[in-house]
Amino acid sequence: MKLNSKRLISAILALCMIACALPSLAADTEQELDASVEVVGDQIIGALRCLDEGEGTIMTVYVTDDGNMPDFLKGNIVAFDAFAVNAGQRAADFNGFIVTFGLKMPETAPTGTYTVYMGASFTSGYLYGDIDYLGKADRNSFMDVINAPDVTPEDVVAKLAAMPEPLTLDSLRVDSGVYNKLPAAGKLRYAEILLNKAAQYKEDHNLPLLEFEDLTGLSGGALIVAALDSSFETKSNYKETYDVIKENSLAQFGIDPETDDRFARVTSGENLVKAIKANHPEEFNSVEEIGEVIPTALYLAALNETPYRSRIDFIKSNNVAFFRLPTADINDILSNKKLVDYYHSALNEMLPVYTKDDFDKVWAKLPDEAQKAYDKDHKSSGGGSGGGSGSSGGSGSSSKKNKNPTLTVNPGLVRDDPLDKKLLITEYYDDVADYAWAHVAILDLTQNGVISGTGNNKFEPARTLKREEFMKLLVNAFGLADMKATSSFSDVSDPNAWYYMYIASAEKAGITSGRGDGTFGIGDDVTREEMAALIYRAALKANARLTAPTAAITPYSDINEVSPYAVDAVRILAASGVISATNGVFGPKEGTSRAQAAVAIYSIRNLI
Repeated sequence: MKLNSKRLISAILALCMIACALPSLAADTEQELDASVEVVGDQIIGALRCLDEGEGTIMTVYVTDDGNMPDFLKGNIVAFDAFAVNAGQRAADFNGFIVTFGLKMPETAPTGTYTVYMGASFTSGYLYGDIDYLGKADRNSFMDVINAPDVTPEDVVAKLAAMPEPLTLDSLRVDSGVYNKLPAAGKLRYAEILLNKAAQYKEDHNLPLLEFEDLTGLSGGALIVAALDSSFETKSNYKETYDVIKENSLAQFGIDPETDDRFARVTSGENLVKAIKANHPEEFNSVEEIGEVIPTALYLAALNETPYRSRIDFIKSNNVAFFRLPTADINDILSNKKLVDYYHSALNEMLPVYTKDDFDKVWAKLPDEAQKAYDKDHKSSGGGSGGGSGSSGGSGSSSKKNKNPTLTVNPGLVRDDPLDKKLLITEYYDDVADYAWAHVAILDLTQNGVISGTGNNKFEPARTLKREEFMKLLVNAFGLADMKATSSFSDVSDPNAWYYMYIASAEKAGITSGRGDGTFGIGDDVTREEMAALIYRAALKANARLTAPTAAITPYSDINEVSPYAVDAVRILAASGVISATNGVFGPKEGTSRAQAAVAIYSIRNLI
């Protein structure tokens, strides 16, 4: 076979090459390639340590398609390049040079396994290793789907399933093991976030179409969102989710897991996932939203997993950055040799905590709990001597029974009770004391993940709900969420809006048809008659046990003010005990408060 000029030059370079390889490389042997070599798009990126100290040393890299040493006559060389070592590549901590390279694969190279040889001449041996490569044709095929004007998450998931796995996912810089463990909804969530990020990237960079390489910087963040939401909902795959967060932390959040002490302390993943979601109970719409809570979550997860005798030291080390406690308090604890172990023990009993508010409550209780443990231990070991008389013991008749419902918080839905005990609802939400008529409803919906507080232990029972907020509450209460649903309302056109899925789901289920002008009414208060109509439709769909009203009975004095579309709903829900009124006045045009909505939805759920 006639050699072309490029191969002839290559042969000459190979024959002239100075021996250069890893210390363990022996003459006439092949050694496995360093793991730092990887494929990025159509580039093979790698590095090689060279023992030869002479400037001008020629390094070569070959890619073959049959697993054999480069053979110019057989034509098995797919790609080749040569590099001259220069003084700037000398490694400060290594007696030699470190040569980095980027070798472009030809556009015609198909998907498959290739062998990379690099480093030394034929006579002194090569380093070698296999790589899996996604060919340009497959990459373009995938991008045709991504760039399609009407692409859906289902299209992306279907295409990924039809592509070579796990090669396609790995080429996108996505952990294929984590992706394949996602439930179906999680895979759709990944595709949805990826498409959203891709569209934004295209807009920001004024690109008509995206290239495969553009996605490799976006897909890691999309997987974080999907894995985090999925693992929290299914209460599984915590470790895999943690690994994804850790792997992408530097690129996505600017936190280097190799140097950040918090990552070294967190290992299980469960603590981190729960802390992230406790600080952002809603579904994430972007990796940026995760970035806002990840520092707090890392501090608390690390505290939970720090060995209990080292926890106060950890708090002290991170006090300025996060915990923000009086320095004197921490120093007093650490200096009290008689009580420090009891502080650690008491803290251990009250953990885990997943929000800063919960931690502050634990810290406030810590001195009393530690002192109680100390006193109890010393009294029992001291033969009962010393101390006051204590309680008289016996009947306990002096303690009044608190009729306020207790809240056992479901950690998978809201946030963990920091003391792992039952809380009075007025302790969990400190602004509902005057709403005893709504306590049971708020309690039930909170425990079942239908409704949550607004932060800082607030429920805001008197605040009027917006139409989109009520729709989310209704969709959650009746299990109507549908990720595939789309909205036809002119003011619900952004799929990235937090309310889009809820309104689209309700529209698909026939719960809402919006207003006559084609809008839904984003930002408007939901009136009491609107609330009744919407709940009534959901109740019919759920086959609730409703009571037919007596025609002769007028439930409210202002029933004639109710809009025609809502009259039946108001009458039936009133007869069924779902809605009520003050002094016989319903107030159909008034806004619906959060407490009122909670009671109505709780009541209708009890009829299903």
